[in-house]
Amino acid sequence: MTPSVRTLARALVVATVVVLLSTSSSTSVAAHASLDSSDPAPSAILESSPSEIRLDFSEPVSPSSEAISLFDGDGSPIAAGPIGSGGSPSSIVMTDVPTLDDGTYVIAWRVVSSDGHLVQGAFTFTIGSGTIGSGDANSIDVGELVGGVLSARNGAAGIDTVLVVMRWMSFVAAVVLLGALAFVVSPTIDRARLTLPALLAAIVLGATSLVHLALQGVYLTAGGWSTMFEPGAWGDVLETRLGVGLLVRVPAAAVLGIIVLTIRRDVERADDRVSSAWWQSTAALVSAVVLATFSMGGHPSAAPLAGVAVVVDVIHFAAVALWIGGLVAVLIAGRGRVDAVERLSRVATWAAPIAVATGVWQTWRIGNGWSDLVDTTWGRGLLVKSAVVIVALALGGVARLVVRQNSPSGGIGRLILTEVVVALVVLAASAYVVGESPVVARPPAVVSTTLVQGSTIVELTVTPGTVGNNEIHVVVRPPGGALQRIPSLEMRATPPSDDAVPIDVAVLGAGPNHFVGRVAFVESGNWQLDILLQSDPSSSTRLSTELAITG
Repeated sequence: MTPSVRTLARALVVATVVVLLSTSSSTSVAAHASLDSSDPAPSAILESSPSEIRLDFSEPVSPSSEAISLFDGDGSPIAAGPIGSGGSPSSIVMTDVPTLDDGTYVIAWRVVSSDGHLVQGAFTFTIGSGTIGSGDANSIDVGELVGGVLSARNGAAGIDTVLVVMRWMSFVAAVVLLGALAFVVSPTIDRARLTLPALLAAIVLGATSLVHLALQGVYLTAGGWSTMFEPGAWGDVLETRLGVGLLVRVPAAAVLGIIVLTIRRDVERADDRVSSAWWQSTAALVSAVVLATFSMGGHPSAAPLAGVAVVVDVIHFAAVALWIGGLVAVLIAGRGRVDAVERLSRVATWAAPIAVATGVWQTWRIGNGWSDLVDTTWGRGLLVKSAVVIVALALGGVARLVVRQNSPSGGIGRLILTEVVVALVVLAASAYVVGESPVVARPPAVVSTTLVQGSTIVELTVTPGTVGNNEIHVVVRPPGGALQRIPSLEMRATPPSDDAVPIDVAVLGAGPNHFVGRVAFVESGNWQLDILLQSDPSSSTRLSTELAITG
């Protein structure tokens, strides 16, 4: 192991311990936030206009300027009050909602989850008597309405693709730069040829980080391309760990660029200080910071055991930089020398297995096992990446075999070139998957039904109708009409499993004859819901129905 590699290893230990301490106090969360509850609830039927809109998520979120938007039944935006924190990091509130007439409305949200990625969605609620799905001329197609709202909030066309390209360029620049710094002290490398590509890589790393920060503002706010020049959008990005990481990466790349210039000057002067310890220690420490900026704004920072996951990811990226960056360094400045290839082979012998092992662990941790891997674009992208990595490992094995047989250096050069091309494909796959959600998208399956017992009509809505926390909205229309109030209501849910114990549902009054129950459905299947209405001390009404809860 070269001195620079040893120094980098020591610096990685220091940097990752700092990251571990900074994240260990955070509670374990699942990558990408999801909407836990809201007020109004999805598909709720209200008797009057709400004064505010509150959204509660499964993990802390950073609201953007477009965090909550309100639309009418035609999909037209409605001006509303400011958006702020709901009293906890996982809640946001829109205050001063204008008085809304009877009708159907759409609430759309756009927030940033703990891993720095965008989470968005929409749902409807109704004020007064609803006509959703009634089939008459005044009915509203909820799916079409919500889909139209979300389509209008997609932002600039092609922004996702451009962000993938920016991430890929940053990955390539970081790998080339860190690999060059790790191998430039080797006497088997032509240092003069290696410093110029390293300097260009430092420039590209800083520039792509700045452009990524500006483009992230377009992505988060659903704005046009001109949004990348708006300071307000930059502010939204800098509220996230990803934004902070991008900003920190710029001066870090500049420092590494200065170090490369210093090395280049010493090489031109034939100065022995090119291998001195001062720049190696500085370069290793700053390189560790660069590696951490990629991890702190990605999926590892929001995985269970986030601190450990970030440390593992930093180690993973360091091993990748030594492996792939070493390939590039030897290709540029040492492929004609067998001793350079032998040194690369020794480094790759331990760097490649570490990269693979940490990558496998990270995939298992972030993806919560293997069962849902093929059900997400993130998982499918990782499978493609894994296949390409296997090709790269096979090429590396062939190269090491050729080195042991002392074959001509020309064949080695072609193998290294092929391995570099394959490695660039691996980095492209990585740039794609880091922007995808590792969580299986389970769309809400709102359960809505009407129960009739004698002259009593009960309108029942369960949201989101999936395993997990749910809200049960019950609107009672008693025989006496709106003038007759139902003083109390009880609910009990029975799981579909045999010999299951019924669960008492906590019920709160939400308005005249409008009750809201909150319950956690722990398994999918047909749950039985029993409702007991107490219209007066001497009489009660019992209604039962089955709820199809999806997984």
